[in-house]
Amino acid sequence: MHKKGNPMKLFELSNFIPSIPKNLVITDIEELYKRPNAFDDSGEWDWWYFSTKVDNELQDFLQPYFNYPVEVYYQLSGRQLTPHIDQGRTFCYNYTLLSGGPDVKTRWYDDNMENIIYEITAPISTWHRLQVDVPHDISEIESHRLSLTIQAATK
Repeated sequence: MHKKGNPMKLFELSNFIPSIPKNLVITDIEELYKRPNAFDDSGEWDWWYFSTKVDNELQDFLQPYFNYPVEVYYQLSGRQLTPHIDQGRTFCYNYTLLSGGPDVKTRWYDDNMENIIYEITAPISTWHRLQVDVPHDISEIESHRLSLTIQAATK
């Protein structure tokens, strides 16, 4: 078991954040490809992971639900992510728009990144809190996986 806590703290549903009105999100992958990649300094699209800021309307819709400044991004994955620890954040709130397949799981690992200590299939269109300072990944995906992610503002 990982030293940082029990599995229930790795994943929690976050009902205090409302569902997103469809008119505020972009689910067209080609449209998202046209935006700059915030994850990569080059700003270029990378087929395995891409992140870009949401429009101001969506940012403004979500900010009132937090008592600190937040940043909201689209996350797009084109393949399975390898086990990793996020840099610059300990937790985030995600909202899955496209799952990447029927059995895609978010998985957390022990410190050696060898043994899965917890896994779950995140529900679509439901906010959830993820602990991301613990080794984690997503399982094999069949198609694009698209989600929104909220984190504390870095500025």
